[in-house]
Amino acid sequence: LAFCAWAFVWIVGGVAIIFPDATTNAARAVGVGRGADLVTYVSLVALFYAVFRLLVRTERTERRVTELVREIALDRMRREETPGPKDGGGA
Repeated sequence: LAFCAWAFVWIVGGVAIIFPDATTNAARAVGVGRGADLVTYVSLVALFYAVFRLLVRTERTERRVTELVREIALDRMRREETPGPKDGGGA
């Protein structure tokens, strides 16, 4: 999926470079004056979306790390509380 998205971005960029009038025509179709303005607006929307996705992913990763650290801490605490054979717990 990521490959397809990047391929789409590069293809659209290439078309915009080879045929600059295409961006102007697309801009006029959506009510924007120039093709460069349309590219700027679309780029800003894409950038905001990317930042949002990164924020969500970072928060999810932080939650996972917190859960793992808690699990590890609880496991260590349980191991320290459970007497082993050296601690006189055996017969």
